[in-house]
Amino acid sequence: MARIARLNDGYWINFDDHWLYQNDEKQIELNKRALDVLEYLAKYPNCYKTWKNIAIAIDPDPAQTADYAPDTIRGYIKKLHIHPVMEKLVQNKRGSGYIYTGNKIEITDNPTGGKSDEAAEYSLISFLQSEEQFETDLLNAIMYCSCKWGACTFDEIPQNTNTCEGILALLSSRHRNKYSDTIEDAVDYLNNELIEKGLKSKSLDEETVVPTSMYVLLNRKLFNDCDERTKNIIEKIWKFRSSNGWGIYVKKMEKYANIGCTYWAIMGLVGSNSISEGDFQKYIRSLFKYENTYSFGRTINDANPRMPSLYATSMMYIIYSLLSENSKKSIGKRYDAEKAIKYIVDNFDKPFYLTEQEGINGVEVDGKISVHTVGWNHMTINYSLTALAIALKNGVFKMDAINEILKRIEKVVIDNSEVNEGKMFWSAPTMTIEKGNRGKMIFPSMHLIMGLSEIREAVMEIVKTM
Repeated sequence: MARIARLNDGYWINFDDHWLYQNDEKQIELNKRALDVLEYLAKYPNCYKTWKNIAIAIDPDPAQTADYAPDTIRGYIKKLHIHPVMEKLVQNKRGSGYIYTGNKIEITDNPTGGKSDEAAEYSLISFLQSEEQFETDLLNAIMYCSCKWGACTFDEIPQNTNTCEGILALLSSRHRNKYSDTIEDAVDYLNNELIEKGLKSKSLDEETVVPTSMYVLLNRKLFNDCDERTKNIIEKIWKFRSSNGWGIYVKKMEKYANIGCTYWAIMGLVGSNSISEGDFQKYIRSLFKYENTYSFGRTINDANPRMPSLYATSMMYIIYSLLSENSKKSIGKRYDAEKAIKYIVDNFDKPFYLTEQEGINGVEVDGKISVHTVGWNHMTINYSLTALAIALKNGVFKMDAINEILKRIEKVVIDNSEVNEGKMFWSAPTMTIEKGNRGKMIFPSMHLIMGLSEIREAVMEIVKTM
């Protein structure tokens, strides 16, 4: 057995004998110290590591740190560039550190052939290791915030939706117990904010569906049950459903219903003892109205549009997964789940779709100047990754496809994140997270944690069956 990393054109590195091979033939012997650096970086493919990270990992003795000073590390990286196939294997970005862009290390007794089952399992485990590092850095950013939570890192006043997003992110992480005090304090804040129909939007001064539904969801995750006040809110959300779903406010909004609000309302209501399962299933079935639908615009009635919305298409795939097998049979050809997941796979890492903005209609505040439309930035990565996780759990993909999807997930996270002193902030080409004195927008990072956690759970289930 050997620990190897596959490169292009049949080349591979053997970390045990320190040689670069092409197929079965030795090409160049590699510098041992340089290979130590490469091996450390290869444990975290597509993750930036500083020279200090590298130095401590290779030799944790502080007395030896000088042997791995920045210039020394840079020298070791240069020693890896002795062959053209390795020139771009490790890259440096000022302020972020070094990044390894090759394949993960695998353990194999057949380096020149296809990947064995053991290698495939190792690849999945390697993804889990990378995802854990992502989560750690994202959590560092979330806990860096001045309050728990506003929209940005230095906001001093919490916002209800952002507080719900922060709690849901911590609850979905590996380390929820570590943050139990923070979660408890944030829930106490929300409990004090709760009024008759749920949680208000502070800018609109009225109860809105998204934070109210998130509050119900996080209560279920925390307590498996709910008190009378929460039950009353559940009943109100259910009461105000329309044939097209829910709109921005916790009231009937037939004309202004949209998929974003409908998704969160359903996530809050699913599993509630206050609603009969038969009625719940019937209502979800009613949302799939048209033949051969696989993609959506921003509303239930905008089926198979010329320019589909990825967040809405992903949300409807997730909603469809809540249906029983009998309900799915009842829907029949009204929904093409296979075509939907193909669209999601094809587009989830495209820059255009990473953040999608929607103009919410029907925004009017009684007794005040009416505001008819407000912008809503959807963190599509959460919903597309959740949809992919459902497909992974359902055995939709073969192993080669799974590995390719996971590799793309790692890449899109790295390519669209800012890493600074161990804190990772999710961004996107179409979104600026810098907000001056307010710091950086933090809620995008919360949504990335939620999406990655779903992928993690799906991968762990696959590993258990191997």
